[in-house]
Amino acid sequence: MGMLRGFVDDRRGVTVIEYGLICSLLAGLLFISIEASGGRAMSIISSVASSIGATD
Repeated sequence: MGMLRGFVDDRRGVTVIEYGLICSLLAGLLFISIEASGGRAMSIISSVASSIGATD
């Protein structure tokens, strides 16, 4: 019973869960903003990626 109580009272994993939720929220917002831009952002990203690849 004491082991179960110690597990319930442990708060170390809460921060990891909070960071995971924040990260997933930001990723979702980034995806939505790229989709809402009508592909303009993807063309910019592709242009930058091709310029970086051309310097190799």
